[in-house]
Amino acid sequence: MAKGFFTYKGRRYDFGKVSVDFIKTKKILPRIIAQEAVNFFKDRFREQGWKYTTLKSWKKRKSNPRKRTGRGILIDSGKLRNAIHAEKETFKEVVIVNDMPYAAVHNEGFHGRVHVSAHTRSKSKVYKVKQTSLKTRKTTTRKQRLRTGSVNVSSFTRKMNIPQRQFMGNSAFLNLKIDREILRIIDRIFD
Repeated sequence: MAKGFFTYKGRRYDFGKVSVDFIKTKKILPRIIAQEAVNFFKDRFREQGWKYTTLKSWKKRKSNPRKRTGRGILIDSGKLRNAIHAEKETFKEVVIVNDMPYAAVHNEGFHGRVHVSAHTRSKSKVYKVKQTSLKTRKTTTRKQRLRTGSVNVSSFTRKMNIPQRQFMGNSAFLNLKIDREILRIIDRIFD
């Protein structure tokens, strides 16, 4: 370990202490950058759009009264958002990935035909069931779905048109946040 002192911005520093602090910072910096990027990418689901310099909202989904309309776009179970993680964290490289098989399709969009293999679909029937409360003696009607068998479906092709709803990629806003975080951490070495 080198001994000695140096002056930076008018202050005197111990070279050995600064060197040790730099080595510690070099170890934790990739983890901090990776967490900053993961949080930024997960925030795209909350803000419902991509932010390069400004927020560009995702295209709205088609309305379907049978589906839950109150939830956000690309959010059903949260698996797509929660699959974003750091795969590699080194001083030279930080890699953030999403392992879900359909992540790239939503992030980049898709227009074309897909092949659907032959499969079996369960068949069910909906019945209306009346119930009478013993306490209030009120009768209510509810729907009950009963499985009645299965149906074989032949293979076919389907035209797909999935708009791009980017949640990962290069962002000037993210780069600026990371640069600020790096400067903040490096400034701590010289405190």
